[in-house]
Amino acid sequence: AFAPVPSAAKSEIFRIQVKDPNSVAWDLSPDGSRIAYCERDLRSATIHIQDLGPGTTRDIPIPGWVELSALGWAADGKSLFVTNWEPAGSTLLHVTLDGRYRVLYKSAKEAELPKASPNGRSLVFGEVVSASNVWLIEGLPR
Repeated sequence: AFAPVPSAAKSEIFRIQVKDPNSVAWDLSPDGSRIAYCERDLRSATIHIQDLGPGTTRDIPIPGWVELSALGWAADGKSLFVTNWEPAGSTLLHVTLDGRYRVLYKSAKEAELPKASPNGRSLVFGEVVSASNVWLIEGLPR
């Protein structure tokens, strides 16, 4: 926690224990009262909601899905947009806080970083696109 002045005290709000810190995605709710986070897991998909006031955590399992890779709050703070990763691409889901979900988009590439516009009328996200070239260099010294 922090106040945007140099002399303000700083304190830890909460800490999560994960196997790999690079496998965690998180987002602060629009009103700043909650943090949603998930960890890539090959066995299951669970969104965790940390309420910053009382310090409670609630879990939202998403049956039938694995490897959540990114998430973002809806503008009204009542649901989330979540992506998962699969070898064949990824899926963008809309997930309510009671665990109901629906598929919004399927991609042959990895979808990432869903963010709702402040008015809630638009959603942006990226698709990871990679291209590679092969170069041949001849005449290298032996």
